[in-house]
Amino acid sequence: MGVLEDFKALYEDRKVFKTNISRDNQERRKNLELTQKKLIALNQFVTASNSLRTQASLDSEELTPLPDGVEHITAENANPTIQRIKRTPAPVARPSTSIC
Repeated sequence: MGVLEDFKALYEDRKVFKTNISRDNQERRKNLELTQKKLIALNQFVTASNSLRTQASLDSEELTPLPDGVEHITAENANPTIQRIKRTPAPVARPSTSIC
């Protein structure tokens, strides 16, 4: 009868072990779901924050009047000093005339 009792004890240990694994898996699943919910909420917050920043930036640009005669901003009229700078051609590399 010792073998039968050992078998029953092993069977009970196996059931307890499987139950513990099942509980661990359920807890991991809950933690994963909670983490996913937190990440989704964080992503929504960041998206909303970026949207508000963009809107605030656009609003502040709309409040700044453009200079007279300027309909929209281009690279040339964005900075008045750019208009004064004349573009000079880059120097051309000349072949060397020295004899070795």
